[in-house]
Amino acid sequence: MRLLVLALALLGGDPPDRGARNRECGRCHAEIWREWSGSLHARALTERVFVDQWEGASKNEECVRCHAPASVPATGMPEARKDARDQGVDCLACHVDAEGRVRGTLGTAWHGARRKEDLAKPAACDPCHHEDRFPFFDQGTSFAKSPAAREGKTCQSCHMPEVERRVANGKEGDALPPRRHRSHRLTSVTSAADLAAGYRLSLERVGGKLVARLESTAGHDVPGGAGRALILELAVLDAQGKELRRQALTWAWRFNPLVAGKPAVRELALPPGAAVARARLVHYRVGGKGDGPENRTVVAERELKLD
Repeated sequence: MRLLVLALALLGGDPPDRGARNRECGRCHAEIWREWSGSLHARALTERVFVDQWEGASKNEECVRCHAPASVPATGMPEARKDARDQGVDCLACHVDAEGRVRGTLGTAWHGARRKEDLAKPAACDPCHHEDRFPFFDQGTSFAKSPAAREGKTCQSCHMPEVERRVANGKEGDALPPRRHRSHRLTSVTSAADLAAGYRLSLERVGGKLVARLESTAGHDVPGGAGRALILELAVLDAQGKELRRQALTWAWRFNPLVAGKPAVRELALPPGAAVARARLVHYRVGGKGDGPENRTVVAERELKLD
């Protein structure tokens, strides 16, 4: 009976509702489901900082087109769905097309899934992450010009890296052997570890100057969307810990992003008595109380002895 319900759901039958259809995927694809459940995609319409931004925009329905899409198309923007919006960008959004056909990177007889290799390419992300479709979160334009793209990498190379684990259970409930597949954890700005992996920060003394070098290892310009900023805080202290000089540098989306493949170098004149230099890189998201833990993530910290 459960397989019949799943077949009806995936092939476009009426019962059950969308939320149940999406949860049904987890019965066989348990490990993938667990990864997705903890992702920002799963919380795309309920994550607190976004909700505050959305409410500030009078809950514009245009936002829902990407934060709770019905089905992500090959071209153009998705349509907003009406039900189970709290599940965000769910399994069906990417793996079931507008005609109700199941799609995957390999294609299988199970579900009658058709092969769609674009799911492993930037084309799968462009409907919501490209200037032509949705300019407020445009990572696609800068990615296309980046060193990562020239090296043959894709969005999935970083955001859905390959892992080895079971993709699904067998027909009799037995677990299929593990194999290489894409993670569905979907790296994001809500994870300090994911952010930390995307930057290189160094401090160096060159004569009477402190030289700070910041480089993004992301495949696109950062920060990657509206309401985000990178703040590099530099401080010079004396031997007793008294602050002698401070400078803050900001990179904001669209206005002056940190360009992929182009390190930013900043110099700070060292005052007399300078003994220690410190640097802290913070990723900032507008929303909520404005300065809570959801808003500010410390990405990297460095300290350099100067004497």
